[in-house]
Amino acid sequence: MKATSFLRLLPDNDMAWALMPEFKRRVRDFVARNLQSTDPDAVVYDTAVRWMQLPKTTGYWLAFCGNKPIAHMSSWIIESYGKPFVFIYQADVDKGCSLGGVQKAIFAQMDEWITELNTFIPEGRPKITKGELSTWRDADSMAKYFVATGREAVKARSVIEFSVGSSPAETNV
Repeated sequence: MKATSFLRLLPDNDMAWALMPEFKRRVRDFVARNLQSTDPDAVVYDTAVRWMQLPKTTGYWLAFCGNKPIAHMSSWIIESYGKPFVFIYQADVDKGCSLGGVQKAIFAQMDEWITELNTFIPEGRPKITKGELSTWRDADSMAKYFVATGREAVKARSVIEFSVGSSPAETNV
């Protein structure tokens, strides 16, 4: 199944409010599947609060095949050492599905979003020029979506969760 359309979810759009329960379900399921040590409800709460309080800084998208949601992306703007960037926390496409080319339009919409945000950043302050995909994924399969939009995709690091404390899990390394 290939995506045929997408929608950026913003609170000023009635359709976005109707689709937010599905978006939150996908966010919750993603956390439960990929990061069992994190409370999915806490992530969903944080996602909803960010969307309602700072909607211009959120990049929440759903992609559809017909009317069926088959993919989502949860991103927002964060700052590291004084430099703002797009932080992609979750990017997920259902098994057996693909973005089917809508990623070009999604990234075009992301570019418009960032261009608008950059107009609010005072002169002399760093503008938003980069994004970071920091999600649980097959890096090579996700990189193809960036390359297909004419963007450079460099695998710079991986995210690894590990135990700490008085009784870390035994390993056979």
